[in-house]
Amino acid sequence: MEKNFDVVVGGGGIVGASIFRELSRYELNLLLVEKEEDIASFGSTIANTGIIHGGYDPIPNSLKAILNREGKKLWIELTQKLNIDSEFNGVLVLAKESDEEKILYELYERGVKNNVEVKILNKEEIKKIEPNLKETYSLGLFSSDAGTIDPFIATINLVRSGFENQGKVLFDTEILEVIREKERVILITNSGEIKTKIFVNACGFFGKKFLKDENLIFPRRGEYLITDKNLKGLISRPIFGVPSEKGKGISITPTPHGNILLGPTSHIVENYDLNSYIKERNEILEKVNSFIDFDFVPYIIRDFAGVRASSKTKDFIIGFEDTSNVLHVQGIDSPGLTAAPAIGKYVSSLIKKRITLKEKKNFKETLEPKINLKKLSKEEIDMLIQKEPSFGEIVCRCEFVSKGEILEELKTFPYPKNIDGLKRRLRVTSGRCQGSFCTIRILKILNEELKVPFEEIKKKGKEGRVIYGEIE
Repeated sequence: MEKNFDVVVGGGGIVGASIFRELSRYELNLLLVEKEEDIASFGSTIANTGIIHGGYDPIPNSLKAILNREGKKLWIELTQKLNIDSEFNGVLVLAKESDEEKILYELYERGVKNNVEVKILNKEEIKKIEPNLKETYSLGLFSSDAGTIDPFIATINLVRSGFENQGKVLFDTEILEVIREKERVILITNSGEIKTKIFVNACGFFGKKFLKDENLIFPRRGEYLITDKNLKGLISRPIFGVPSEKGKGISITPTPHGNILLGPTSHIVENYDLNSYIKERNEILEKVNSFIDFDFVPYIIRDFAGVRASSKTKDFIIGFEDTSNVLHVQGIDSPGLTAAPAIGKYVSSLIKKRITLKEKKNFKETLEPKINLKKLSKEEIDMLIQKEPSFGEIVCRCEFVSKGEILEELKTFPYPKNIDGLKRRLRVTSGRCQGSFCTIRILKILNEELKVPFEEIKKKGKEGRVIYGEIE
């Protein structure tokens, strides 16, 4: 690959992907650099609630407030253009005591100042839209145009869109050092030197080392629990308590796929800790049981954790260094997912002040949809199977995914490299059985199609082997 670019974006999470796709609108020699083997395979993006926040929480006139409001509008368009599963049923914040009611009204006033849609609901109005909640809550704040998206598909399809618009992507490439020169930036990576006019540091938590003061960024850990689809319909939208200094708090969130996500916790940690803990599991269950009288335990199929890069400034850090062409996009915690497409536009506006950006005449706004059996009628599926029998071979029963869909995904950029890569794209192994039925079938397909020996196929990353020893 060539080593000279106009703009290099570091980091293939939701923020870097949004910036990459937005910059692909212009006549640029553009590169996205990702240290992992795949998009959305590590970092905050893979441990994300997927909520598109209403915008009532950020401090008025902060970058968080401005970019939350604009990003929310952009997501409504992008979910259609880029085939991203979503539900915009609103978000509900609950208060049950006078102190909490006071905070709720403060959030309402903040929402009004942020020019977003908010409404105070009484107990009867809460009961009408969420009949299964406890009746201990006296007031609710309803943000009607908020919702949820699939953060994995959003990130993957943003990168795919940027790639189809002539952007380049380099995987397995870690940026080790940034050398600032007068009119260019040299990136020292494990794949060699890369030279660029502009470097955008969207490397998440690991990008703090390129800041002049890396102590501005600190890790905040969050753990999640996820239930199976048997609870679909229990609630209709994300449910929060009033926020605290730790953030928006633990929520009950229905995903666009029918599962319910519980969490996250929020704890400042010393290092990048992705372990799961009984103490935090109990913390989540205690909080969600204050919202609803229901035993979630029999329905929990998985727990996982992520680490967010929080900023001591309590706002996003986005801007050029004073004396170089390094543009930092750091401290992107909540509402980072919501703000991501607006961050992309904001970053491009800053870059326009340094170099010329000429819009392409043939920029492709949309992606072609891929075949999804779950969205087809029986008649459509029958016709499809007649043309291509592999769509009639169901590999994952829990999520109703066929061999044909897996084969199609393996041929679509960015290409999945392992089982979890397919999981993020197609939801294989995501169901109640957590891959007990389909894992061996997926291994066989990867072995046949990618010509990878069974013992070298990974669940995720470079070390996550599935099989040890000989296979007969």
